[in-house]
Amino acid sequence: MPPLFLLCGPSGVGKTTLARLLDEARPAQLARFSQDTYFGAPFVPYGEAVASGVAEIEAPHHIDWAALRAAVRSARQEGRACLVEGHNLLCDAALVEEASAIFFLDAPPSTCATRRVTRRERTPAEQAELRTYYERFVWAAHLQYVRPRMEELRAAGRLVVVDAARGMEALVEELLPRLDEEMARDGEAAGMTLRLSIGDVDSYSMLFYAHYLRFCERAANLCLPSDGGYAVLERAHIVKYSSSVRWNDKVVIRSRRIPPLDSTTSSGGSGTGTEETLLHEWMCDGKTVPVHSCLATYRLHGTRSFTRAPATEQKDERRVRALQRQAAETFTPDPKSYARERMAVFPDMCGAFGSLSLPTVLDLMERQRTELIGGQAELERLKQSDDIMVVVYEMQQLRLHGTAVKPRMEIEVSSGVLVQNNTFYCVHQSIAIARTGELISEAHVKLVFVKGGILVRAPECVLQRLAALCS
Repeated sequence: MPPLFLLCGPSGVGKTTLARLLDEARPAQLARFSQDTYFGAPFVPYGEAVASGVAEIEAPHHIDWAALRAAVRSARQEGRACLVEGHNLLCDAALVEEASAIFFLDAPPSTCATRRVTRRERTPAEQAELRTYYERFVWAAHLQYVRPRMEELRAAGRLVVVDAARGMEALVEELLPRLDEEMARDGEAAGMTLRLSIGDVDSYSMLFYAHYLRFCERAANLCLPSDGGYAVLERAHIVKYSSSVRWNDKVVIRSRRIPPLDSTTSSGGSGTGTEETLLHEWMCDGKTVPVHSCLATYRLHGTRSFTRAPATEQKDERRVRALQRQAAETFTPDPKSYARERMAVFPDMCGAFGSLSLPTVLDLMERQRTELIGGQAELERLKQSDDIMVVVYEMQQLRLHGTAVKPRMEIEVSSGVLVQNNTFYCVHQSIAIARTGELISEAHVKLVFVKGGILVRAPECVLQRLAALCS
């Protein structure tokens, strides 16, 4: 769950001002709450309280803690980190227990009293009256209810004391990185978790390769704020299938924001919304390195950023640059090797935005490149007689152009092949509207032949079949 920050300290120390500045620095990530909003006791004029010697409102039991906790928990459940400020917050054990970090803004009583008295314009008599009230009731309540709890939490390492005398600008510079660190840690911990079901896997009991991108897109949408927006995959710069993911595996998809890759990031798409790129890494039970990586650009609709995804750190830069280089190193098949097939669009092939759905695009590409090496029957023969599996190793520059299609419209699927080192079965694939040639999608896909978990040379029958395509 997103973090909860408590900003405590005596009345008049500057909590509200500091909370406002922190909130303004991170408006998309933080939800700000004030304890003062939840006071339940009626206000008693300061003069009356001084005359009677009673100021019950200063006791912490006059705060509606249940309502405050409910509001905070609701915001956190919606994906917002929460910053709560108030002088009695340490009196609520539940908030303290749930807090990710507690900051205690401290200053001498004379400083706090002066700030409280001069908070707004008052006559000299009103200032004197409020100063007396502050010293007699406000500070006394602080010493009785709050100070002992502060010392206890500080001794336990749960609370950080911050000197208010340093000034608001310096305090923001000090606290903001701490808030960012906690929110980034939550972004890492809040990666999408899934357990693969029997319907997610193929005849090898491995996850359908198309599902990797489907689940990455879901993980991306979980990184959005709860403002009603959504993200649609527009371009997968590189997709690496480093290790197989199988039925019943538990997977955590961690997502990080990265800067724009280059001027070619946009693939056209719908022309609406903004774009942002994520690095997705799949961590699987018992594995210490990602089993799958994907560098993908999404078009955002109705929202501005993946606020719940932490930005990449300096230690990630080398890995991201390596992925960018690999994404750019595409191959060019012989034009004579291209196979083409035309077919009609059926209603179930259309996605929510009028173009071919992502699963349909990937399924059509898979079917054609399977046919080029002999079809499903050949895959089964290789598996049964030679114990060889043909698996996707890498995908480069998958582009989804958002081209509108309609049921019964004719489209053309084309695939050009290239064999590298007698090991990599490389296929450049595209889908276009048959009548106009307008691209719907395209990708560069590399497949390998695996036996006993080890890459092997492509079987001779497959090499001969592919060579015949270029003759």
